[in-house]
Amino acid sequence: MGDIRVSWLEAQHNAYYLSRRLKNINLPPNRTGYVLVGRGGVAVACLLCREVEMKYIFYLPVDKKGMNEFKAWFRDTWASVIRSLDVNTLVVIDDINDTGETLKEVLGLLNAYSGGKDLLPITLYKRATSTLTGTIFAHLETSDSYLVFPWETETPEEVPF
Repeated sequence: MGDIRVSWLEAQHNAYYLSRRLKNINLPPNRTGYVLVGRGGVAVACLLCREVEMKYIFYLPVDKKGMNEFKAWFRDTWASVIRSLDVNTLVVIDDINDTGETLKEVLGLLNAYSGGKDLLPITLYKRATSTLTGTIFAHLETSDSYLVFPWETETPEEVPF
């Protein structure tokens, strides 16, 4: 199977769907933090922030190849900041819940170091074969094709907003 290219318009549509889901949960902006997982999380947050007020935003530069180094960096850099943050919920944002392994690692770290905050993982896409459950997602992907997001291409198409 070939790659599936996701357009900016499709990503924006899915982000709007996620924003509606988040608004239905009714998370208070001053009691909610947003954790962006890698550049996919940043892209999705940029699409979401048009609809969702985000007061506290944290970027985690996750690289699956260097997960052990990332864990050490997180413990040394962000753990105390996230623990001391006066919020009830951390919304963990990524572009895709593919196998579920990256999100599991991030959720495990946040669970260990957040001081008991609720964790709410959200993604634009969830692969049907993912082993991680309990995520909010906009689109269930049933194919095995690699999804190419517009923020991953060398010559990105023009952003339509």
